[in-house]
Amino acid sequence: MNNEIDPFKTYDQPDDESVASLVPDEILAGRYRLIKQIGRGGMGVVWSSYETTAERKVVLKFVPSEVKNFESAVAQLKASFKKIHELQHQHICPVYTLEEDFSLGYYHAMKWLDGETLDQYILERTPLPMDKVLRILRPVAEALDYAHSKKIVHRDIKPSNIFVVIDEAKNITDVQVIDFGLASEIRSSLSRVSQMRFDTSGTRPYMAPEQWRGRPQSGATDQYALAVVAYELLSGYLPFDGDDFEMLRAAVMQDPVEPIREISDSANTALITALAKDSGGRFESCIDFIEALDGENVNRTRSVSKDIVAACYFIHSSDNDLTCRISKINLIRPRSPGRQQTNHASTLKINSTRTSIKLRLNLFSKRIPTA
Repeated sequence: MNNEIDPFKTYDQPDDESVASLVPDEILAGRYRLIKQIGRGGMGVVWSSYETTAERKVVLKFVPSEVKNFESAVAQLKASFKKIHELQHQHICPVYTLEEDFSLGYYHAMKWLDGETLDQYILERTPLPMDKVLRILRPVAEALDYAHSKKIVHRDIKPSNIFVVIDEAKNITDVQVIDFGLASEIRSSLSRVSQMRFDTSGTRPYMAPEQWRGRPQSGATDQYALAVVAYELLSGYLPFDGDDFEMLRAAVMQDPVEPIREISDSANTALITALAKDSGGRFESCIDFIEALDGENVNRTRSVSKDIVAACYFIHSSDNDLTCRISKINLIRPRSPGRQQTNHASTLKINSTRTSIKLRLNLFSKRIPTA
């Protein structure tokens, strides 16, 4: 019997108790021998398994009954799986098949990885040094940029969805992004078909402002979450955290990001840029963020058609005169979809209680270093 999904077939509602009654050595779909239940929560039950036909160990993730009992939610799950199944990248954990069982409902099989999720790895290890953070997050950024080029957004980047492969010497040999979009799709479906309250996408401390607003999401949304993970790894704590839903939402939407004292000014600038409240103010790509965090742009030059951020303070002010000193200039490359680049200059508007002027930095076509 072929147990793969027939998109044109209507299935009866499965028994809610069936997944809970699974036991080791049970065979599913004629080829998956169950080994051990390794996870259970609001997003479903997870089992390690051995696929006898392919002679490989896999992970089976079962869709919660609240989703599998509704045709519209299942249809959306199938569509999401099809897109994610087509992703082929060395740092995206492969998802092999989406199966359907008369009693169990839907579940998908994904590659088994030896190691642990990043949230497990960082226990009692944070803060991590910058070089290790970059070694972990650069592959994640590459995977995300690849997915974004295919018009796919993860929507739930967090340490538990980043898997580090570890050798016998406890060294990280590989990094894989897991649950690419499927967990968010399940969570969104649960919100639609049940009385339970779920965030439609993302996990609260890692959610970008546009997710809190319920607005469309893009690659910049994943970049924000990646920056939250970077901040957490470098500092040992989240930029915004709390148990109260409304207070956390207000902090993410309004509060500035506190710089991390133990890292460089340029690294803090990279974090603050990637954590911009407006998605258009973030970097063009996730790898651009990692490069800025790494300081690779310190010795580079870029055309000054990019935005200039200048920090100023007042020396003297009178009714007819306003003098200021530029104490620091940071050249950054924010996202600029649809934005016009105007000449090779940047305008900084300075306001005081007595007067308002425009300080124009005429740089013409000159190239200047970013540091």
